[in-house]
Amino acid sequence: MSGYILYYDSGTSNTRAYLLDRDFQVQYTAKTAVGSKDSAISGSNAVLIQGMRALYDRVLSANGLKEEDMEVIASCIADVVTDFDGKADAVRERVNALCAKYPLY
Repeated sequence: MSGYILYYDSGTSNTRAYLLDRDFQVQYTAKTAVGSKDSAISGSNAVLIQGMRALYDRVLSANGLKEEDMEVIASCIADVVTDFDGKADAVRERVNALCAKYPLY
């Protein structure tokens, strides 16, 4: 498992982002007043996507994370899902390096 998980909760009028640690404990939350209603009114999901991106950027910035860290996490998830047996050792190395970069304790 990677160092952090970013979880979105998007409803009719608000979207929240939660940063969870390896034990699924909430480490940080952020909220914006954008939801599915805004997409329905505008006729496009662009406003919701922009709001989610702004939350993503805020969560990363507030926690000292970088875009490349999220790319490592995403690639680890993809490798585990598509070829766990073949890539497990390499994923463990990348996860350990990321966790050493951002110790939880």
